[in-house]
Amino acid sequence: MNNKDKYFQISNTSFHIIEIRKTEYMPFINDLNKAMPPGGFIKVINIADVHNKQEILKVFSDAFNFPDYYGHNWDAFNDCINDLTWLDASLYLLILIGIDKSEIDEESKNILLELLDIASRRWMKGENHNLRFQNIPIPFHILVVIDEGKTDKITNLLKSRGINSIDR
Repeated sequence: MNNKDKYFQISNTSFHIIEIRKTEYMPFINDLNKAMPPGGFIKVINIADVHNKQEILKVFSDAFNFPDYYGHNWDAFNDCINDLTWLDASLYLLILIGIDKSEIDEESKNILLELLDIASRRWMKGENHNLRFQNIPIPFHILVVIDEGKTDKITNLLKSRGINSIDR
């Protein structure tokens, strides 16, 4: 198994911290796209310029093509991120860029990370809301891409929010 294969498998780890130079972001993402198995869904979300809850909810809604009934609140976000029926994917890989630069308020950042962690673990245990895949474990990994030298800061940020399923 090569290093990238772990992002396409079921595991106990939700978050993976990827510390690379900014110039290496795109080559890294392109390599992941090439390695993605058929039926996989990969999405890059840059939240460096996102400032508040409404913006973060919109960015995720656009990225995951949330349905028209999406209510643009945390409950609706939780429902949609745990369903994703409309994407019909066999695995999910979210590449989150800019969390170390984002000006999102602490409460919103905390809720976002917690809901992503819960969703990832639910998908990997087959406890998602998607009736097509109910009881079938589906890989759902979050790669947190950060600039070199920020690993400890982001690891502490995640752990301070009770997220311990971290790989770096």
